[in-house]
Amino acid sequence: MMKHRIEKTAFRNANSKNINRLTKIKTKPMKAIIKINSNYGFDHNWTLHIELNGERKSFYLGQDVKFCNRVLGMTPRDVVQAIGTAEIDKPMGNKKLAMFIVKTLKETHLINFKNLQPWELCAE
Repeated sequence: MMKHRIEKTAFRNANSKNINRLTKIKTKPMKAIIKINSNYGFDHNWTLHIELNGERKSFYLGQDVKFCNRVLGMTPRDVVQAIGTAEIDKPMGNKKLAMFIVKTLKETHLINFKNLQPWELCAE
C-alpha cells in the first residue's frame, strides 16, 4: 500500500514539473506594422506585415477607408480615436494601428493569421 502511494506521488510530481516546464515556454510577442502606399496622392493602400515566432506574413488590406468601414466595421475617425493618434506615418502610431487591427480581427472575426492567404483580408 505504501509503495503504491509513493508511486502516485512521484507521478504527480513528475506531471507537475512537466506542466510547469510547458507553461514556461516563452513565445516571442507578435510584431506588426502597416505599410502605406499611395497612388496619385488621394488613396492610401495598406499592407499588414506581421512576425510571430520568426515567421513573417504580409496581408494586403486595400484602401484605408474601405478597410476600416467594410472589415473593421468602424469609421477611420473611430479607429484614430481607438488607437489614440492620427499620426500613423510615425513608428509609434503605425505600430498602434497594426496591433489594433490584429487584435480587432482576432477578437471580432476569430482570425488565425497563420492559416490566411495574403489577399483574404482585402476590402476591395
